[in-house]
Amino acid sequence: MPLKVLIVEDEPIVAHDLKEIAETSGQEVVGLAARVSDARSLAPLKPELALVDLNLKDGATGPHILAALSREDVTVVLVTANLQHIPLGSAEPSAP
Repeated sequence: MPLKVLIVEDEPIVAHDLKEIAETSGQEVVGLAARVSDARSLAPLKPELALVDLNLKDGATGPHILAALSREDVTVVLVTANLQHIPLGSAEPSAP
């Protein structure tokens, strides 16, 4: 059964690439969000997995979105296309 995937990414090209990768692997993309408010409004679609950009232009950070979505039982994977914006210690695996 395909996973319901939410993509939270403010760079349109990166969001499109993530969508293509998810769909090509047989997953169902239930929404694309460029801001935290967009991601929250898509939460009722019950995504099972969220691919979340580490730093969004609206100032929200991936860890803040991770906290909000994980309360909804969504598995969150933080992603970034910019290695220079990875905060110290965030590359370590962690459990809620």
